[in-house]
Amino acid sequence: MTKCFKAILLEAFVQLDGMAYPPTLRALADKSYDVLLHYPQLRKLDISEKDRSKSKGSKAWFNYWFDNPVNAYTEAKKACA
Repeated sequence: MTKCFKAILLEAFVQLDGMAYPPTLRALADKSYDVLLHYPQLRKLDISEKDRSKSKGSKAWFNYWFDNPVNAYTEAKKACA
């Protein structure tokens, strides 16, 4: 791992009890946003200033988070095509 994205995604998944109750991608993106707030040094280091300005629950944040760790982890875009 070169960035914190996958670790943040996993922490969000665990916090949502994702093994027992699979979360929606929207819920996972929003929880990941919350988790990132607990690690301001990682947020500043790994997320560009432009992307840090995206707000929780916004389409812009969802698209950003989907394109980065979610797609990298699951190759979700290939499955949706």
